[in-house]
Amino acid sequence: MRGSGPVVCMSRLGKMGRWANQIFQFAALAVQAKRHGATIETPPWVGESVFGIQSDRPRGDLPEWAENTDAAGHPLPPAGAEMLWHDFVGYGQCHMSYYAPEREYLRELFTPAKAVRERLEPALERLAARGSTRVGVHIRRGDYVKHSGFVQL
Repeated sequence: MRGSGPVVCMSRLGKMGRWANQIFQFAALAVQAKRHGATIETPPWVGESVFGIQSDRPRGDLPEWAENTDAAGHPLPPAGAEMLWHDFVGYGQCHMSYYAPEREYLRELFTPAKAVRERLEPALERLAARGSTRVGVHIRRGDYVKHSGFVQL
């Protein structure tokens, strides 16, 4: 049942970018919801099963709010509550200082769900047995080669 309080929505979540984009987009919604006591509305997305996140489904009647950019094209965070009662269009990849006050909240939010953790723990234990430093590398394979400045491996 829907509450009567404010809402932040992204009906395009899962359709504008892949995994990392969806994390940033949901983080933008989550920070706005936390700061303004709002409910989050999204379509089903992979984060629901990976992180155990539950959201209401979009009601479909909210006007769009597109994130703004500076003169260089860098995304700007919302200045206040302008995302409330809107359907967010953007990527939420603004400067990380915007997210810093909610750092611990976001870490908790993006912690793998119990079923996922149980499957990951044996691999993490094997890695830990090899040493204390773990390094992850994200390699894009294919979709960015059409843009200048990127090299395909």
